[in-house]
Amino acid sequence: MRRFAVSAFLAVPLSLLAAAPTFAFGDCGWRAECFDGVRRPDVYATRSGLVLLQPGWREVVPLPPIVVHRAIPVQVRPGRWRTVFTPPLFGADLQRVRVAPGIYENIGRPILVRPGTVGRVYEPPVLAFINRSHVVEPGAVQVIYHPPIVGAVREGRYICPPWRRAVFDRW
Repeated sequence: MRRFAVSAFLAVPLSLLAAAPTFAFGDCGWRAECFDGVRRPDVYATRSGLVLLQPGWREVVPLPPIVVHRAIPVQVRPGRWRTVFTPPLFGADLQRVRVAPGIYENIGRPILVRPGTVGRVYEPPVLAFINRSHVVEPGAVQVIYHPPIVGAVREGRYICPPWRRAVFDRW
């Protein structure tokens, strides 16, 4: 019932417009040049969206080689057998001897206390230590990618990601 009333209400003015276009709009009809320009008021709205806070970047980090220093034994002199000669040990034996009639003197005569010996002795090799460097892992370059940091803007304020909250708390 309500639809019928609305359609009947609209049908009467529309029939008048269709029957007499000159009556409603004068000589112009539906042409655009007959209408006066109407300035509409500006519409302001709060825009929300994403804002780039910090662009992404790559960091090239040189990694030094891993070097180990080792003490390597080096033979300075080889082991050898050496002949050792021990000379004989002599002592003196003092005897009282008549040198002239009436006069006596003490004269020393050599005696063998210990005979000389020959022996062989082993001398071990003499070692020294030299420090040598050994590369365990060669140097390299590592590229670290830092992604961009994006924040949201709503109602003219920054809404930052939680990991960057400390930066915007100061503002």
